[in-house]
Amino acid sequence: MKSVKPGELERLSRLDPAVRFILLTGPDDATMESVAAHLIALAGKEAERVDLTSNQMAQDGALLAAEAASMSLFSPARVIRLEISGGGDDCLAAVEALLGADSVLNPVIATGASVTARSKLVKLVEGANHAVAAICYQPDRRALVGIAMEAAAAQGLRVANAEAQLLVDLVSGDQALMRREIEKIALYLDAGPGRSRPPTSPRWAPRRMKRMSARASTSRSAASCAICPTCWPRRRRSALPRSASSARWRSARCSSPSCAPRSMPARTRRPSSRRKAAAYSGKNAMR
Repeated sequence: MKSVKPGELERLSRLDPAVRFILLTGPDDATMESVAAHLIALAGKEAERVDLTSNQMAQDGALLAAEAASMSLFSPARVIRLEISGGGDDCLAAVEALLGADSVLNPVIATGASVTARSKLVKLVEGANHAVAAICYQPDRRALVGIAMEAAAAQGLRVANAEAQLLVDLVSGDQALMRREIEKIALYLDAGPGRSRPPTSPRWAPRRMKRMSARASTSRSAASCAICPTCWPRRRRSALPRSASSARWRSARCSSPSCAPRSMPARTRRPSSRRKAAAYSGKNAMR
């Protein structure tokens, strides 16, 4: 069977019994994990999950076919999750045994970020009748906006195009982080499939956004000036230049609009020894 797009697998409502092996590869780990989680969820909440690795396949080539043909004792369904490390050559014999078996009861969902499109494993899957391969590439910004809107709709949030674009820009295109933030907002708003909420609800963000903006303005003002009387208590003394003279201290002004435009008073240095203290007091007395 030829390669398919990851979006086609995400739109599936049930697993095809004729498909024994599903291979997910590509540089986009977030899309790969999202599609794998969706396929595993299609097996049912009560399905038993069996995790296997490519190292186990290298040691026993018949293990994958045996696990796929066995029945679960405590669950009505079973799904096998295979994690492939490297180019996939260690799993080649195990996948061949799986595709050549007489009967298979449980589907196998394999993920491997290092498996390329020209590898032997991908060629084997594309030439088989009971296997599917999907290569996950990094989506562009337009596709990310659509993914954000679909993920928000699944969580019960009514997100517009502009809000989805803002969310994509804030997470820098990271799908995993974007989905976690959407889940947090939906949990805070008590949103769900039957409880649709807009993300600009008055319950969301007023106090938190004010605190975030206040922290941001404080950090900007503190970083812009090192010797302002307003910014100085927030910074360490080591941040000041050692060659700063008293005249510079007097005339120093902060460039930040949030700081008070006052001049810093000159510091009076204490003598470091009694002899210097006596000399200092004698000079003042002579004057």
